[in-house]
Amino acid sequence: MAIDPVVTVSLIIPTYNREELLIQTVRDALAQTYTPLEIIVVDQSARHETETEKFLRSVSSRILYLRESVPSLSRARNIGGRRATGPLLIFVDDDVSLPPDFVAQHVSGYRSGAVAAQGRIVESAKLNHKPAWLDFKNRSTGGNNYPFAGVTNVLTGCNMSVLKRVFEDLNGFDERFTKLALNEDTDFGYRLYRAGHKIVYLPEAWLKHHRSRVGGVDTGIEEKELSFSYYYCESLFAAKHFNPWICLYFRWCLMLRGVKAVRKLVRAAEQEARHQLASGAS
Repeated sequence: MAIDPVVTVSLIIPTYNREELLIQTVRDALAQTYTPLEIIVVDQSARHETETEKFLRSVSSRILYLRESVPSLSRARNIGGRRATGPLLIFVDDDVSLPPDFVAQHVSGYRSGAVAAQGRIVESAKLNHKPAWLDFKNRSTGGNNYPFAGVTNVLTGCNMSVLKRVFEDLNGFDERFTKLALNEDTDFGYRLYRAGHKIVYLPEAWLKHHRSRVGGVDTGIEEKELSFSYYYCESLFAAKHFNPWICLYFRWCLMLRGVKAVRKLVRAAEQEARHQLASGAS
């Protein structure tokens, strides 16, 4: 389905405990060359710093600002998607930098009959050998920093788009993915793929993801591999889409990750203990 270049497109930004980076993300959204553009901010933060609140008030007439009291990335995306008025939904994170033609590049990607698109995510100079792909063994190859167009079977919520009618057909994101919300976006894309829909990878629809450790869904979590929600979300995804034998293999992989995480924690604690003793502190 081609998107009419004069229809409203909805850009959805869920946010949680972000300050300066949220301001930058919204500013970049407001600077997009594509019009008409509807910008929806779904804020799950209990409070903001004074400068952030001042900025959000200053742009209140140019965005749809929704405040939610229950932190949940999946739920926030669903709220934004359901409130959107445009036929195309674009989802980004709240710690990204967008070039001015970001939305326009997503729109252009729907000329090929796709129903969803994955944009390029730049986090480092390292390039991937192909777009991300999930195989039947629950193993991922490739990635989202690939310089050429292609196809994919999963999506990354940091930079993805989907036709609203398809979003509604799939009932949006699975809100059982909670806390870290790991794999809620992968699950959404994989459900699209298994339903026979075409997902394209768009290198021109790129953004820079800052991966800030301040704020976000992992607020207060020092190591995600030591969080219950990390293993819960991974296990939920595997159980939804793969047979018991693959799930058994995946369980073993998760246990190995847990052991490595604990070993890393113990080594760090030992180093800190030696440092404190060497410093002479009583």
